[in-house]
Amino acid sequence: MISTYALGIAGFVLLLALEPDYSARAETMPCEGHLPAHKMTSTGGGTHKFVDGRRMVGKAHSVGGCGTYDRFKTGGAYEGNYTFLSYHSAGSSDACLVKQQGGRRIYDSFQGTVIEADGYKWTPKFSVDDIDALPTTKSAQMSEKQPVRQSEKQPVRQSENKLERQSENKSGRQLENKSEQKSSPSSSRSPPTSAEYDTWRESAVVFGIADGLVVYPKVSFASGTVLAKKEYLITADALAEMGINGLGDVTANGAEFSENKLLYNCPFADASTESRCRMSIEFTTPISKLVILYAAAQKANQDPNAAIFFSELRLPCSCMCSTTRGKGVMYTEDPLKPGSCIRTEAHTETDRTACDMLASDKVCTFEYKNTMTRTGPVGPDGRFPCDMVMGPTMLDSQPYNPAPKP
Repeated sequence: MISTYALGIAGFVLLLALEPDYSARAETMPCEGHLPAHKMTSTGGGTHKFVDGRRMVGKAHSVGGCGTYDRFKTGGAYEGNYTFLSYHSAGSSDACLVKQQGGRRIYDSFQGTVIEADGYKWTPKFSVDDIDALPTTKSAQMSEKQPVRQSEKQPVRQSENKLERQSENKSGRQLENKSEQKSSPSSSRSPPTSAEYDTWRESAVVFGIADGLVVYPKVSFASGTVLAKKEYLITADALAEMGINGLGDVTANGAEFSENKLLYNCPFADASTESRCRMSIEFTTPISKLVILYAAAQKANQDPNAAIFFSELRLPCSCMCSTTRGKGVMYTEDPLKPGSCIRTEAHTETDRTACDMLASDKVCTFEYKNTMTRTGPVGPDGRFPCDMVMGPTMLDSQPYNPAPKP
């Protein structure tokens, strides 16, 4: 519901607002646009409390016998605002592996993170990064072929684990890569794909839940991506291990490193390459629960550990809000006397919504817009000082029904 709007008519700037004036309060309203999930999941599970009192709960999950890598645990922090999803599983085991059954990709053993809004809904945006494929050691059938060339700038480094390499600083990685590049032999043969090499090949799935129904996000990829959009079936038993019941088997979209692509590593903080291994997620339908899953589409025999990470959750600005029925007022700036406005009362009563820190039954999303605001008392001629300031314009409101606090 929109509470204020601005119009430009014949040189006048108009603002319809409900009195009393909420602009002073609006400047103090919370706008936490970025929330790192690890604030809730770094210890396995926890709660984040917004300044307006709302809560968000997050938990990391190991499902179907799939373990996490102790050094980079699922739910842990990475490079400030990023959150890890990692697995630890021997290559000979089918844990942490996407199964293939009747042409379908099955998620029944994986690492997962569930983020739940306590009593309200939200529309998150974020990215899942580093979904790549990287070799460990050559398989027997590859012994006569050239070393894999991921890209001209990022040659293979077989001596180190992927996760250990991610923890290095960027400058050190670049220097070492340059020295390796010089020593890499050349060949006219094409580099092999992941199907020809002992490598992990990663995948990730994202979906939301609202009112007992699955909500699907918009999934997109950057130009030059090495990822392929795929459809996965997450089994009801696996979902139940995360406390999600009543949905049955869920089909959802995600991404995996394409089996037809050349092996490719996407180093963190390398703008020229990292977007190629990124899946961007945007929800346009509000959700109450966010589910992010990670498993290997292919596992490496020589390396039991791998990881991806996802960015901070980008939330629309929001606040606790209340709705009042009454007559709005129109502030009109005098074009002949800038900075001076007159007030006109509306003829009919309408519902108006505004941020209200004391409200407990609604939460509103909003965006900041330039609006005309009264800045002083009304003078004898009915005019008063006014100014264009950034203020919240309500976009929608939803019920707020938090669970009883323990």
